[in-house]
Amino acid sequence: MKTQFLPFGVAACCALCTIANSAFTQNWTNVNLPSFGWQSVASSADGTKLVAVCVPVQNSPGSIYTSADSGLTWRSNNVPNYFWTSVASSADGTKLAAVASIAGPNDGPIYTSTNSGTNWTLTTATLTNWNCIGSSADGTILVAGGAELIGHMGVGSQAAASLHISTNSGLNWTEIPDLPSVESWNSIVSSANGAIWVAAADGVSYTSTNGGTLWNSNKAGLIYSVASSADGTKLMGAAGNGGGFYSSTDLGTTWTSNSAPAWGSPQIASSADGTKLVVVDSYGYPSGGLIYTSTNGGTTWMVANAGSNFWNAVASSADGSKLVASAGDNGVYTWQSTPSPQLNIAPSSGNLVVSWVIPSTSFGLQQNCDLTSINWATVTNPPAFNLTNLQNQVILSPPPGNSFYRLQAQ
Repeated sequence: MKTQFLPFGVAACCALCTIANSAFTQNWTNVNLPSFGWQSVASSADGTKLVAVCVPVQNSPGSIYTSADSGLTWRSNNVPNYFWTSVASSADGTKLAAVASIAGPNDGPIYTSTNSGTNWTLTTATLTNWNCIGSSADGTILVAGGAELIGHMGVGSQAAASLHISTNSGLNWTEIPDLPSVESWNSIVSSANGAIWVAAADGVSYTSTNGGTLWNSNKAGLIYSVASSADGTKLMGAAGNGGGFYSSTDLGTTWTSNSAPAWGSPQIASSADGTKLVVVDSYGYPSGGLIYTSTNGGTTWMVANAGSNFWNAVASSADGSKLVASAGDNGVYTWQSTPSPQLNIAPSSGNLVVSWVIPSTSFGLQQNCDLTSINWATVTNPPAFNLTNLQNQVILSPPPGNSFYRLQAQ
């Protein structure tokens, strides 16, 4: 067990610290799912609920699998056998949305679930060649992107891909107008509150600051995949075709590159604060690409101990301490590290708000009036989960004297 002391909060009488343990391994583990064509994965904010989708491989059906224990066990969901290409999850893991591409005689649908994948419902979205989907933290706003079709089943061609939006958890869908013609929407993510969106298509980044209604394009070096911090102030992009990493702190108006590794077909995921990043790459002959991680917002990168594989999707818990990645026919992999949540403190309407990004393991808030004492008391005020920043928050009355707070791993 180790103690990490963190910066003082706003109130001068309060200090913060964290107690954590080293229970998690830092190796990537194959979760032993069937050898299907795993295409996409998504995670709840705490990393407990996972969902993975696949396409048919060697006469195996395309299906959707979910896990409620961070990937230890999985169950197959009762959905039709489509070429599932992408999946998105709400922060609590209850609302899911999955899209499929057109393959064989089947048009690509969008399905949603409101009970963590136990039951699925076909939505009224246009049947098309869906390629990616993103969700707000509460699962209310969904944006799905398609890919161009040429000469499919003898029906000619679909001139361009389109973006569609739902503002009621997939019940109704509307095509977003006034977007340029693109061949494929490759990646879509949003801020936690669904106000800020960023998407990638044909190497161009597109951003929206009004809930996905209006979009602006920003050229930035062949961006193939995008990610966002919970508040939307940090946008990240992984460039394909040998490009590197791009970041933006002005809602995508300008992008800055750094000396990240050269990637072929990358996918990127981010922690809630934008500091912990992971990129998976499917490009690399003959055994596929690698997994890269950063703990400083993309300034430096290191190769993960996952080996070469045809990595094609990755998702992260809010604290960045639980990751899940899909590797096509080679399965689904998970990774866990020791979480170390940082406490924050701020005044609010005469009270104190103590908050921390929802951790990927259980922590309890404790209080003490003296750091030299071992008499830490559990704070009985239950934390509330704030969907706008993916943080647990506890509201406390100002203490009469000195007061110290810490998180204790449970």
